[in-house]
Amino acid sequence: MIRIRFGGAAIVLLAAGAIAEAATAQEFSIRWLSPSAFPQVPQVIRRALESRGCVIPQFRFPHNPNRVHNVIRGSFARRGQVDWAVLCSRQGRSSIMIFWGGPVRCPPMLFHVAVPDPQRPGSVRIVQSAETRGTLQIIRVGRDYILERNRRYGPIDPLPPVIDHHGIDIWNPGSTASVVSYCYKGRWLRLMGAD
Repeated sequence: MIRIRFGGAAIVLLAAGAIAEAATAQEFSIRWLSPSAFPQVPQVIRRALESRGCVIPQFRFPHNPNRVHNVIRGSFARRGQVDWAVLCSRQGRSSIMIFWGGPVRCPPMLFHVAVPDPQRPGSVRIVQSAETRGTLQIIRVGRDYILERNRRYGPIDPLPPVIDHHGIDIWNPGSTASVVSYCYKGRWLRLMGAD
């Protein structure tokens, strides 16, 4: 792996051998769950997801096949405010939906990614790891994680002076790095995530 800097952003290049290795790596299964499969999520949020036709992709990794994810609770805009982030898959595309629990918020995340064709909730599809390049996983991260990763690699956007609430680590299982989205003063900052 080669990491270069361009205009303040870290760019990761993979050697041809690493790409070939990723393309032949172990298969993963992806299943889609309906919002009703997440009873910890407030009913009003589950209903909003269902009304939009969202299903929530779940990667079944060989080392941790029962892990449920892509629905996260945290303080994504300010400390103490309870917000929810959900990866909503519909019509072959996924987007991250944020449900704000108070007045402090950032604009909607304006990106969408193609995903393997979702089937009915509960269905499972086996995919090669190379196919997961169009899919996402979201993880709640805190101050220590954000600071450690940005010390190691440097931020994409400048770090805020104080990190006092959660960020959302957006990870593509078929890629080599992730990016943390951090809501700060009404806009999303992009900070370096996992490698």
